[in-house]
Amino acid sequence: PVFCAGADLQEFAGDSPPDPADTLARVRLVIRVINGLLELEAVTISAVHGAAIGAGWGLALSCDLCWAAADTKFALPEVAKGLRLPRAISNRLIQVVGPIRAAEIILSGDSYGVSELALMGAIGRQFAEAEALEAEALAFAVQLAEHPRKSLRVATDPLRLAAARGATPEIDYQWPER
Repeated sequence: PVFCAGADLQEFAGDSPPDPADTLARVRLVIRVINGLLELEAVTISAVHGAAIGAGWGLALSCDLCWAAADTKFALPEVAKGLRLPRAISNRLIQVVGPIRAAEIILSGDSYGVSELALMGAIGRQFAEAEALEAEALAFAVQLAEHPRKSLRVATDPLRLAAARGATPEIDYQWPER
């Protein structure tokens, strides 16, 4: 029922703030995963069903293709909840939907549906049911696997270069509190 819900907000609900070392480790993990997806030789498809929240949406954004079941919800609630959103996610969202729409998504913390995100260009294909999503994503992956690897790489290189430019600012590795 959940693609990836991101961080456990209960960690931030206590009387004492989370350990800064744990926060930094989590941010670095998110950055490594996003960069890893952008650097993979293979074409990546995120087949999203259920909630994709925070870093979960970051995972989906970092793939070459993002397909989703109709009942999927996406959100970046960090700013609205007083938390910091890693710049790697912000930068990737800007690259996918543009700076004005990204600002609205990031600053509002609202939840977005598949149809709305498809209009913004953040979702490639929509599926009525999760089973159809999974079947089509696997079938497309099989089809892609039959293509020559070199031609896929040549096709994805410009996409990856555009996505990777500035995806991980040095400041995210330090995660200073201001």
